[in-house]
Amino acid sequence: DFNPKLSINLCWTFQSGIPYTPAIGRQYAIDYLGDEPFVFEVLVFGEKNSARLKNHHRLDLSLQFKRTTSWGNHAIWSFSVYNLYNQKNAAYYYYSNADGYGIGQNSPGEDIRQVKLYQMTTLPFFPSFSYKVYFDSSQKKESNSKTIKNTIKRLFIYE
Repeated sequence: DFNPKLSINLCWTFQSGIPYTPAIGRQYAIDYLGDEPFVFEVLVFGEKNSARLKNHHRLDLSLQFKRTTSWGNHAIWSFSVYNLYNQKNAAYYYYSNADGYGIGQNSPGEDIRQVKLYQMTTLPFFPSFSYKVYFDSSQKKESNSKTIKNTIKRLFIYE
């Protein structure tokens, strides 16, 4: 806590990259389910978990302002930023053609499209805020509850 009404938190996270199995080539496969054979391309994968994603790191920041409402309840305003320096952390890698349509159908004789490794990233710089109010039943004001009852009575009961 910076002071009784303000708290500041910084959290730096570092994780080594998780293992994955890279593709080492590709080949044609034939599907005979239809009337005519269907030729498509599949990846050939290497040794299981022989490569790793890039290391994962980020800095998170949060500020909390503690206040008392006009009704005497405790309240907290929270402002936070996830991934403060906008690190592009890899969630996973995937293979796709340069045109972005993925691995797939190539007719025999058609030029083989180049396949690249792409990275899907986790959340970028991501701000958020929240407001919490803590209600305490022992703080009920009798006059307030009588006022609400009288208001409801006046709205629905004709005298």
